[in-house]
Amino acid sequence: MPPVEAARAGEAGVGFAVVADEVRNLARKSAEASKNTQDIIDSSIQNIRESTELAIRSDEGFAMFVQVTDQLADHLKAIGESSEDQYLGVAEIEGGCGQHEHSHSVQCRQCRRNGYCLFGALRHVRGYRSLCP
Repeated sequence: MPPVEAARAGEAGVGFAVVADEVRNLARKSAEASKNTQDIIDSSIQNIRESTELAIRSDEGFAMFVQVTDQLADHLKAIGESSEDQYLGVAEIEGGCGQHEHSHSVQCRQCRRNGYCLFGALRHVRGYRSLCP
């Protein structure tokens, strides 16, 4: 009720005007609170959308990480197998070298013995030669 009408209505009208002002104030505050609540809800919805997008990206990144880790494990396994093959090859070569070295050592000893025998035979031949006119 406008103040002029409240003044005409007397004391009862003044009380009604005060109550009407309070009702208007409460309605305004309620509208503000409703708007603030809606803003909070809208902000929460936006945060949920952004969080969902981040969760999807994180899941995709984790899947990529798992895939790369699996590939790395496969490569490391292949490297390990190749290293084992190389180790066995080197051991075989070393064994062959050891056998060759042993064989060479045996041949050298035989050559030395043959040389001693030939030197002895040469002395005998020279000795026989001196006997011949």
